[in-house]
Amino acid sequence: MRLKYTLYVLFFLLLLFFCSKSDQTYTIEMKDGVKYIHNHAPLWGDTLKVALEFVQNIGDLETEDENYQLYYPMDVARDKEGNIYILDSFNFRVAKFNSEGEFLTSFGKQGQGPGELSFPMAIQIDDNCNTYIFDKLNSRIQIFDLEGKPVKSIRQSSYLTDFILLHSGNILTSAPNESKDIDTSMPLVYIYDQNGNAVNEFGKKKFYKNQQMKKSGNSYFCVSDQEDNIYLAFNLRNCIEKYAPDGTLKMRVERDLGFSESPMFDPLTIVTDKRVVYTGKINVFSMGIGVDFKNRIWVTAFNRTLTEEDLNEEDTIKDGIVIEVYDSGGILLQRIPFPFPVRLKAYDMMPQLKRIYGDRVYFVDTDQEMCVYEYKIVEK
Repeated sequence: MRLKYTLYVLFFLLLLFFCSKSDQTYTIEMKDGVKYIHNHAPLWGDTLKVALEFVQNIGDLETEDENYQLYYPMDVARDKEGNIYILDSFNFRVAKFNSEGEFLTSFGKQGQGPGELSFPMAIQIDDNCNTYIFDKLNSRIQIFDLEGKPVKSIRQSSYLTDFILLHSGNILTSAPNESKDIDTSMPLVYIYDQNGNAVNEFGKKKFYKNQQMKKSGNSYFCVSDQEDNIYLAFNLRNCIEKYAPDGTLKMRVERDLGFSESPMFDPLTIVTDKRVVYTGKINVFSMGIGVDFKNRIWVTAFNRTLTEEDLNEEDTIKDGIVIEVYDSGGILLQRIPFPFPVRLKAYDMMPQLKRIYGDRVYFVDTDQEMCVYEYKIVEK
């Protein structure tokens, strides 16, 4: 009788274990001090506990006011007073607006001299309201003071597309990924001081046999939080990584999206009318990352494979793009719809989640509406 009772208890415990395991939305493994998280489904299920509420958009294709006519805006930043700075790249300027979206001033012009821009790609604002601009064709980060006057330049590689200004004052840049001979033994991240001197380097690239993936498979979007922890969301890899300020890998996150990594598109085809045509298919995982006031991680993600029809079609509004919200420990909390319709066209020019400041999320539409969208994070 006692043996029978013991067997019943063991059966009940095993049943409870397997049922709870099947209901678990994530698994965690610790390996060499690194936390590996695989998310199977959002923890909150279909319940939306946070949402994005539209605040405003800055920039208008139809306006006759040149202050609001943006031409390929590439990035956006905000200072401690709430002023919004838009990097208006093909107008070779920074346009400054107040928190209500009213134009205040602009600075910069085309050229290669001090205060001049050739192809500005990224902008950051420090605690003293100095403006840092990465200018790709001039291969430098140029610093402007509060009045928009140039005060300093830091020489950088022309292969960069973005940088992050850390709270320590140091500058984070990505490893070059456009050169012909990609060295996968190079680090992923470089840290420089204000004089352009190397401070640290870290992160391990993934090796690919495919030449196109060797070139772009390690490209990522990055952000830092208030403690200078660094987060990378890889464009063509199912991977989000978190590094401590000293460069120690602390966390690696994956999620189930219904597809796996794949080579990039076949070489582009130029047809007779000089249109660029994409052939093949591609699996894109992330297109932007930010950290909010609760240290939650927000990532733009794709729900399905992108085909050549997706990227070559200019007029059809496409689906499959979502915003993923993770807690600070890498647990996927929920997926919410992308807040406004998107035409995929060439996916690298689609609207992107660029920056989060507190409870405000900024999307930059570089190619379609040429504007900046501001949304507020709302707790449900």
